[in-house]
Amino acid sequence: MSSKYVQFPLFMVKDFFAHPYKTADEIMSYGTCHYAERISCTPGEAAFYILEHVQQIKLGYKIDEYLLNCGNKIINEFHYVAYLFCYPEITHVEINEMLGLFEADPDFEEKALQYMRVGKAMEELGLSGGHDRTIREGNRLKNLIPKKEPMPMVSIQHLFDYRKHDKSEFEIAQLLAYLAIRSILGVKPYVRTNKALILSRTFGYSKKLPADVERTPLQKKYATRYHMDKVLSQLEFNWGVKIYGHHMRGFYVTAGSKMTLDELAIKAEASKKKNLLADLKNRKATARNRAEQQLNNNITTPTTTAS
Repeated sequence: MSSKYVQFPLFMVKDFFAHPYKTADEIMSYGTCHYAERISCTPGEAAFYILEHVQQIKLGYKIDEYLLNCGNKIINEFHYVAYLFCYPEITHVEINEMLGLFEADPDFEEKALQYMRVGKAMEELGLSGGHDRTIREGNRLKNLIPKKEPMPMVSIQHLFDYRKHDKSEFEIAQLLAYLAIRSILGVKPYVRTNKALILSRTFGYSKKLPADVERTPLQKKYATRYHMDKVLSQLEFNWGVKIYGHHMRGFYVTAGSKMTLDELAIKAEASKKKNLLADLKNRKATARNRAEQQLNNNITTPTTTAS
C-alpha cells in the first residue's frame, strides 16, 4: 500500500460523513491530478505515450474513452491502422506525425501532456483505473475551489482504508479532525489553535462556523466538550498528534515527527511567558499614562482661594 500523500481542497470533506466512499474517491481523483502537475513531461514523451496506448486499441485491449477518442483522431488523420497493427514498434516517423498534430491543435497537445502526467502519477501513487475518469473529476473539482482554500494532505493509505472498509461515525470523525489539524498546521511545525476552529475544519469550513448559521446534528454533537475531547484523545493515542495547553486560551498542537511533546511544551510555555510579560508591560504603560494624566490635571486645575 502506498504511503504517499496527495493534497486536496478542504471543502471536499463536507460530505464525508454521509458519503465516505464517494468523497474518498473524489479526493483521490483530485489529489492525483494535483500530484501530476509536478511531473515533468515533454511533447515528445507525450507523443510516444499516446502512441503506445493507441497500439493497445488496435490490439484489442480495453482503453478508456479519452484515449479512444484520441486514437480515433489519430487514425482518421494518418490512416496507418494496418501499419501499427503489423509493425508494433513505434518509430520517429509516428512521433513526428503526432508532434505535427500537437502543433496544429494546442488543446490536443495539452490534453496529451495531462494524460501522460496523470498516468505517471497513478503509477507513482500505486493507483489503477482509467485516466479518463480521474482527469474528468479532477478538472471538475479544480473549478470549484474557493479562493484561499486550505489544502490539507492525506495519505493514499488512509483514502484506500476509508474507501474500501465500512467506518463508524467516530472513525470518520477522527480522520476529518486529523485532516483539520493538518490544514491548520500547513507547513508549520506547530500552531496555537482551539476546538472551535478544529470543529469547523472537520466539517470542511475554512473559518469558524458563524454563530447565526443553524448547525447540523453532527456539528452540534462534536461541538460538545465530551465528544470533541474524545476525538482529540484518539488523535493523540493513534494518529501521531501532540497537544499541549496548560492555563492558556486554546492549545498548541503538532503532528507527525516534527516535534516531541517536550519540545511542544517548551514552545508553548515560552510563548505564554512572553505573552504574560507583554501583557504586564502593557498594563504598566496604561497605569503610567493614567498617572501622568491625573498629575497633569492636578497641575492645570486652578486653585480656588477663599474671599
